[in-house]
Amino acid sequence: MQVSNFPTNNPAPEQKVIELCTLRQELQLSRKHGKDYWTLYDPCNGKFFRIDKLTFKILKYWHLKTAQKVQFALSCENQYFTIAEIMAVDAFLRQQYLCVADAKSKKNLLTSFNKTKKLQKSILQNTYFLKFHY
Repeated sequence: MQVSNFPTNNPAPEQKVIELCTLRQELQLSRKHGKDYWTLYDPCNGKFFRIDKLTFKILKYWHLKTAQKVQFALSCENQYFTIAEIMAVDAFLRQQYLCVADAKSKKNLLTSFNKTKKLQKSILQNTYFLKFHY
């Protein structure tokens, strides 16, 4: 009888591939000499973001498109990050609108715009304009 460490009938479950957002092309990353942080500039919104060394290391491999590939590339440099840390950077980029909007984001934005427009119309229709003469 041969004992195996690996189950033959049940293969290991594959890890779900986590897609990262695509950064906008016009973003600019710079570093002043002697500083331990980078500056990410968004020229469309005129905003500056201070990026620490760890976030910069994650962004260095952002072009790989998935959290798992970024994690693997960083581990090859003896930099160990969890998927949660990489996803936190992804959430920050999305929250600050530093990513290219995908179809789902565009749909959500249009839906919220339409709801706002309907609410404004409802308020105007239900508002009574009174003119008082003294």
